[in-house]
Amino acid sequence: MQFGIGCMECLFQRHARLARSQGDRDTGIAYMKEIMGAMADAPEGVAAPWLTPVFARITEKYYGSDAQRYQQAKEASNRMMLELLPGLRARVEASADPLLTALLLARTCNYIDYTAFAERVNRPELEQLLSHCAASEADREEYARFCRDMAAASKLVYICDNAGEIMADRLAAEVLHRQFPHAALVFAVRGAPAVNDALREDALLAGLEQFGRIIDNGSGISGVELGWLGQEMAQALDSADVILAKGQGNFETMLGCGKNVYYLFLCKCPRFTEMFGVPLLTGMFVNERRLPRHDFSD
Repeated sequence: MQFGIGCMECLFQRHARLARSQGDRDTGIAYMKEIMGAMADAPEGVAAPWLTPVFARITEKYYGSDAQRYQQAKEASNRMMLELLPGLRARVEASADPLLTALLLARTCNYIDYTAFAERVNRPELEQLLSHCAASEADREEYARFCRDMAAASKLVYICDNAGEIMADRLAAEVLHRQFPHAALVFAVRGAPAVNDALREDALLAGLEQFGRIIDNGSGISGVELGWLGQEMAQALDSADVILAKGQGNFETMLGCGKNVYYLFLCKCPRFTEMFGVPLLTGMFVNERRLPRHDFSD
């Protein structure tokens, strides 16, 4: 999914905010020139997440480690979700359909995104979103197909997205492991720091190793750029019967791959709300092979 004008505008504004917050005008101008150069030099056809490690190198050159900048937010998100987890688990277990409820809660926690929302992420808004999350008719139709695919599957690759959010993925993992014991579960995270995306240590904190193998995408790209995958990730995707990909970044990078991918995310920017014709923070549960081919350009 080629990044477009709206993506460029959003990326520019995010880095401009950082430059202004640092206060030094000349440094900020030099920094922004390199950021704009990186966007101009990006290969044709790549999605916005492809630029994540490129931007991280530029940011470190001028302002220090991007990973350290987001570490506090990641830790706070994990703590927040660990506190919420017992109540969310109770909702799942009391539900008439625990798996559907777990997936809806995990999708809602895709809100914990410091790329899209920066300082907006907060517990009261998350709790409000969680209290109102419900399945649409389209969700239920795709979910039924997902369950049929899982009933016949020998392997599911579950691609995680953000720290904090990954604690809700734990709920989905618990039910998937219980409901489809014949299917091997593989959980994929980022291979290097990328904004507030989940890494192996976050997956271990969530306890995902109890339910399956943990692997990484082989890079600091905030998604699954098929041409930049580590060998382990590439082999896992090639051998998977079903892939569940969380978050916009995984959707942007995997769209068009042709694999049996179920995308689970919130629409968190104008490009996505316009693409699907829905309000901000609407949840999506769509399949790669059945997704109508929109015009994904701006």
